[in-house]
Amino acid sequence: MKIPIDQVIYRADLYPRAGYDENTVNSYALNLPELPPIIISENHILVDGRHRWMAFKIAQAEEIEVEIIPITEDIDILKEAIRRNSSHGKQLTIDEKKELSNRLYSTLGIKELIELLQVSQDSIYRWTKNLRQKEREAEKAEEAKMMEKAFDLWMACHSYDEISEQIGISKGKISDSFTETQKRIREQIGENPPESLKVFNLWQFQKSNDKLKYPGQIPSQIIENLLWYYTEPFDVVYDPFAGGGSTLRVCKQMDRRWQASDINPISDEIKKHDITTGFPDWIVKPNFIFLDPPYWDMKEGDYSDDETNLANMSLERFYESIDKLAKEAKKVLKDGGHIAWIISASQKDGVYYDHAIEFFKIFDKYFTPVIRIDCPYTTQIASGATVASAKKKKLILKQTRDIAVFKK
Repeated sequence: MKIPIDQVIYRADLYPRAGYDENTVNSYALNLPELPPIIISENHILVDGRHRWMAFKIAQAEEIEVEIIPITEDIDILKEAIRRNSSHGKQLTIDEKKELSNRLYSTLGIKELIELLQVSQDSIYRWTKNLRQKEREAEKAEEAKMMEKAFDLWMACHSYDEISEQIGISKGKISDSFTETQKRIREQIGENPPESLKVFNLWQFQKSNDKLKYPGQIPSQIIENLLWYYTEPFDVVYDPFAGGGSTLRVCKQMDRRWQASDINPISDEIKKHDITTGFPDWIVKPNFIFLDPPYWDMKEGDYSDDETNLANMSLERFYESIDKLAKEAKKVLKDGGHIAWIISASQKDGVYYDHAIEFFKIFDKYFTPVIRIDCPYTTQIASGATVASAKKKKLILKQTRDIAVFKK
């Protein structure tokens, strides 16, 4: 059949030859009636017969004889064009086949290229050597990226089953990779303490190095010191009063595995859980538990309005909840592990409550005391009226928070 010549579409990206032979075109232009039809796709893209098509254009012919084959997809058109230019007429040159092998390697693969270009396997391997090298490097980079993601999930105390399901890598491969990663990190860390390290039991920090602010937030340097003294890299840390996330950020910096929850989390990394109802069922047995509870009613209503919020409880219920927490902590804490708390005194209706004394009595029932640490506030926290009242009543006010560490 014939169609208008201007309906034929030539696309260089779908034709295997980069150039053409001008002498062949001119010769064909002198013998148009004797030329066989050109081959085009259903959407009129030229598949075979470029020299013939150019000859008709030079001769300013209005129509051209065509044979239409039932293909429309770009890759099918290009493959058919290659087959036809490899089996008759002027054959594709070695350079053209090399260029095509590189262009189509990622789409077709070795086996189909051998058949399509009619060359040996050695030729394809030789021509695609650089591509295959880049492919291997890309695969290694992608695998490293996935393993980094997997390691981050493990540091966040996800199980091997969860990690394997999320990233699609076998548990065995994950385990082998983690062993090497831990070894490398341990070698890099060495015995370098944090810059904030305190060697005496008086921990005062002029300024917190934590940019994110949250009600009742403590300087993250406190956590740095506790983790340095009482944990090792890759130990599991749990903070049930995670608040603004200081503990998990320090764990990430110091290569400790972390679990964090809060009654009112502000980050997706912190799970919602009320520790007064018991330890969560998802917890991985920790080596270290850090407790920074509300200092009774000093922050009443700041965290939440829930009745189970420690800041909203009566004093009796507050201590009962802490006792329950300590008792259950003994069950989940690993043998030889440590639990630490930080608390400050508070005053209500003219009565002064030194919570550290009661906390010590509670935790002494379940754990072995290790050390008590004074942590002074950087500014005076008592109001002028409170100070005046204390003087009148001959009452000594505390300007420090108490930290205590116990061992199971």
